[in-house]
Amino acid sequence: MYTDSVPSSSDFIFQDHSQPGSVKFGLYVKTHEIKQLDSSLRQILLMPKLERQAWINEHEEVVNDLLDSFVSDSGMALEGLQLDSEALQLSIEFVTSLRDVMNTLRGIINESSTLSS
Repeated sequence: MYTDSVPSSSDFIFQDHSQPGSVKFGLYVKTHEIKQLDSSLRQILLMPKLERQAWINEHEEVVNDLLDSFVSDSGMALEGLQLDSEALQLSIEFVTSLRDVMNTLRGIINESSTLSS
């Protein structure tokens, strides 16, 4: 099923990056991971409404952990803003990817919550 391809929240924790090169690499890797997560979550959007609601109920803790990690991970983008133009571009791409996955999650949650109304 679709849930097998959704990574756990532990996959989305940044390490301490003190070197500019590691910040850039971290941004690149994190952006790639976020894009993969978004792709997996979009598959959940395609589920029938009742299955999507069941998925949300079953994975509520994972979704909450992901949201928390997105907030803490967004600090990485700010680190990139303080570096060169390459890091700035990576930061922009990372923030854009975060926005996309947040919109996908919002769609899953909003679509599922309308069932309860």
